[in-house]
Amino acid sequence: MRNPDQAPKLGDITRVESLPITISTMDVDSDESVSKAVGQIIAQYGPLDVLVNNAGIERRGSVEELCLSDFKAVMETNYFGAIRCMKAVLPGMRIQGTGCIIESDSCQFHYPVGPDAEPFLNWCAAMTDEEWIDWGAADDEEWYSAIKRDFGVDARSEL
Repeated sequence: MRNPDQAPKLGDITRVESLPITISTMDVDSDESVSKAVGQIIAQYGPLDVLVNNAGIERRGSVEELCLSDFKAVMETNYFGAIRCMKAVLPGMRIQGTGCIIESDSCQFHYPVGPDAEPFLNWCAAMTDEEWIDWGAADDEEWYSAIKRDFGVDARSEL
């Protein structure tokens, strides 16, 4: 986790419920940080059995409003960050002959773009994490139906 101090509730829950979870400081945007954190975890606990890639950031706005650096930052964290972590744990998993990597995308890819995107993006921002996860788990039919119901827009492409 990039800033464990910003998520004290997670640490509290793991202690109260005696969960075998270690919260480590790691910035997935940094090769050095990922290598150091994974090395420390392996040194302390032994080989990793599971990696959960769930780091993610997003930028809100239409394509023409956002700078290219915004898109690069999203890709650095959401895509290259996951690859960095996989590269750090896979050699050990291959040696031990077992392991599991779970990808949990933090950002959805159904975003509309353009000047009319703001109501949708504000609506997304108002959701709780649980609502966002449920929304992200919707199949295409549910997703398009909800967009039509909530916004009166048929977002299906007309290919």
